[in-house]
Amino acid sequence: MSTVKKLYSLPGNSTFGVFNRLKNFSYKNQIFKPRIIDGIKVISVGNIAMGGRGKSPLARYIAEYLAKLEFRTAVVLRGYKSRLESAGAVVSIGKGPLLSAEMCGDEAFETAFLSKNIIVTIGADRSVAVKRAKKEGAEYAVLDDGFQHRKIKRDLDIVIITPEDVSDDENYFPAGRLREKKDSLERADIICGNFNKWKDVKESYFFPHIFFKYVPVKLINSEGEKIDFKKKSETPVHILSAIGDPGSFMESVKDAGFNIVSHTHYHDHHFYSQKELNKAVKAAEKNGAEFIITTVKDIGKIRMLRCNFKILALSIAVKIVEGEDILKEAIKKLQTI
Repeated sequence: MSTVKKLYSLPGNSTFGVFNRLKNFSYKNQIFKPRIIDGIKVISVGNIAMGGRGKSPLARYIAEYLAKLEFRTAVVLRGYKSRLESAGAVVSIGKGPLLSAEMCGDEAFETAFLSKNIIVTIGADRSVAVKRAKKEGAEYAVLDDGFQHRKIKRDLDIVIITPEDVSDDENYFPAGRLREKKDSLERADIICGNFNKWKDVKESYFFPHIFFKYVPVKLINSEGEKIDFKKKSETPVHILSAIGDPGSFMESVKDAGFNIVSHTHYHDHHFYSQKELNKAVKAAEKNGAEFIITTVKDIGKIRMLRCNFKILALSIAVKIVEGEDILKEAIKKLQTI
């Protein structure tokens, strides 16, 4: 049986899975070769499953760390479901977003909104987006969700996983949540995991090198201004979000000391209608919420709608709780390449 036939005959394979295995086979055997972009170092932060894994906060953490080392750094994203996804664009030159969330995508807007010292570019063709970043002076490009985008040669491959991602029972999308099977982790340089999801796991062949937690940082309004308020014991709030892992965000809201009395959740990257926002406001008022808490990713979309009810975004940051030295040493090695 030929190698191609073997790939097609693997149990549990969907068309999606077969395509990814053929792609990986082609790169492994140098049938396809990744593009080398001279003059800029590329770090990828990705995963092997559908849904939120904390890629964007970790990509920002790495970009901001490089910026502290005085390297001009960019975060490069696809700009998923945005008007400029195909054409690509410069979203920020390091002074905040130049485009709306609708034009550049909610994740790109969030990155530019929070990391005002970071260049942000988007594009379905990431190699073109990296070149845009280089043109703006970037010395490093951090690919947000880049593990499957193998057209670009990367200098460091970082992957975030959950215990479910490396389970033998998990299948390819659409039967399961996987983009790639766990054996693809062999090509990763560093594996990361959310500490809260791994703390009860005793043993796994693919065990993270680095563990992180989400830390609530501050409440901000739609203009990015920090909001100080007199917090009562367990202030009642309504949660509104359209993200891949709403459970983790709700845990962060609780960690910040708020009492979630109700919540409204939509699928990842959803753009709200005025009617949907009005519905969330009614739910918040009905349940006695003092205000609505949303994500920074969502505030960029909500700010375009009319609302008389207070809506604030909880800014979340990544805190490395184990293995920070591994990440810093890997980045240090890049400077000698």
